[in-house]
Amino acid sequence: MDRLNAFGLGLASFGAAFSLLAHLLLYSVPLTALGIGALILGLSLYLTPTQPVPTAAVRALLEGAALGLEALLEEMDASARGYYIAHEDGRVYVHVPLVGTEPPESPKKPSGVVLEEDGRPFLVLLPPISELVKVEGPVDLESSLSEILVDLTEFADSVRAVRSGRSVIVEVRRPRGGVAAGRFVRVFGSIEASIAAAVAAASLRRPVYVASEAEEKGVKRITLRVIR
Repeated sequence: MDRLNAFGLGLASFGAAFSLLAHLLLYSVPLTALGIGALILGLSLYLTPTQPVPTAAVRALLEGAALGLEALLEEMDASARGYYIAHEDGRVYVHVPLVGTEPPESPKKPSGVVLEEDGRPFLVLLPPISELVKVEGPVDLESSLSEILVDLTEFADSVRAVRSGRSVIVEVRRPRGGVAAGRFVRVFGSIEASIAAAVAAASLRRPVYVASEAEEKGVKRITLRVIR
């Protein structure tokens, strides 16, 4: 048992005993309330996890979600690159053309998996990282990428992001993404690129797609294109 949890259990036991004695022997309402407060605080400390969700578990969940999307892409025979678009609800969706390869000119609010936009059908999906980049306003690109890729998931040792015109260059040092599913990579990009594109779309409030990826000497260079 963790030391903090053990302290919480001890405090809860003391609070329970103290409140009983104060009520039954001393007939003191303030001391009884003090004991009950110690009991509640102790239980809170005992029941609160002291360790966050392991990064390996977070990575496994994201990679599992990517494999689920791979199966859906296979079923829908979708292989065109997807466009990451932030919507009014704060979520980033990926619009995948089912006909042609061009992005939607006026993307609609998602109301189903397949939508017709500008006279063409699009498969509209949530990327694996969607809930972690759900925002109501602009966010800082590099710090958000570092928080997710380095701190939360440990998909990388470090991240650097630079915007140049309509391009965003993201350098990921020592990437650890394990998803090699073909359609997912073609549509969403690698797991690191998918995270980068979703964060960029949320940060810039512009449609984004993964233009290219290349890895050399432990550094993955991801090029994102910003539309409009």
